[in-house]
Amino acid sequence: MPRCQRGKQMKKSFVFAFLCVLALALVVSCAEPEAEVRSYTVTFDSNGGSSVAAVVVKEGEKVSKPENPTKDGYGFVSWLFDDRPYDFNATVDSNITLTAKWISIWDGSAVDASWYSNEKTKFVLLNASQLAGFAKLVNEGTSFEGKTVELGIDVDLASKPWTSIGTGERSGKGIAENSYAFSGSFDGCGHYIENLAIADSSSKDNCVGFFGIIKSGSVANVTFKNAKVVSDKSSVSGIVVGYAVEDSVVDSITVEEGSSITAIEAGGIVGRMTVSGSISNCENYAHVTTKSGGAGGIVGKAYYSEANKSIEIDNCRNYGAIEASNGGYVGGVAGLFAGELTSCENNGWVSGNGTS
Repeated sequence: MPRCQRGKQMKKSFVFAFLCVLALALVVSCAEPEAEVRSYTVTFDSNGGSSVAAVVVKEGEKVSKPENPTKDGYGFVSWLFDDRPYDFNATVDSNITLTAKWISIWDGSAVDASWYSNEKTKFVLLNASQLAGFAKLVNEGTSFEGKTVELGIDVDLASKPWTSIGTGERSGKGIAENSYAFSGSFDGCGHYIENLAIADSSSKDNCVGFFGIIKSGSVANVTFKNAKVVSDKSSVSGIVVGYAVEDSVVDSITVEEGSSITAIEAGGIVGRMTVSGSISNCENYAHVTTKSGGAGGIVGKAYYSEANKSIEIDNCRNYGAIEASNGGYVGGVAGLFAGELTSCENNGWVSGNGTS
């Protein structure tokens, strides 16, 4: 091939190769850059428990649930995010902090009343021993009249023997001398009390329950789990309140399935209420068993009416079985009742040989 033709051919090859390289460069330069992979930090606030290390998670991935932290005197419940249990199946798309939720466990003997001051009108109970201290104060004569007690944490009473808050006996439509009643306001603030255990064998008129006696007082906003109350003599027994007198108020209480009460006469929520007061927005799933009637899912007996005074039960529901082995006055909501009943219903099995 002549030299001039070879030169022309080489020049064409060079131009072609240059154009290919240029085209490739344009393609690469026009391609979208690789997206940056973001990472987020999941921080674990153990809320006074053993430390849990933070974890870095790529965007769109899940964080693995860590080993549960520990804390003396408490049981771990769950990790919370925005005050709700965190879903570990959810993907992470921001930095988050998960906070440990604890339940305070009572050892059956610790009693702390150091938080009380007569100068104060509001108290928040922060552990089980303070709850036991509350019972001690009432049973030694501190009525809490004009004062509010709030529950600040879930409490597990661990099936240890519990002494009612407010002790003594019923006398007619009132309370006997040398009895102690709670006359303040107790707000459970939506918390749980688990594994209440009461075994009583004192007398027919002894007032038995988490609260034994409330007088012009109120109990509200608390749920009981696995409560077990047994009294082989008392006819004034309830899981939450044994005896409520003088315009006492019981509101927004739930006793969950798995709970039970067995007594001479009893109610799932309140054992007995006299003259005036109210029970509202309550639900009972406990099994109520009595030996001589006076059995109800919400209240065993509510009566002794007086002029210009009344007992009201409103928006309450019973789902528990109600059983009287010997005697009458048995009902799903109330066994014996003299008052105003509104927007209530029974969904539980009722067995007895008397009337309601």
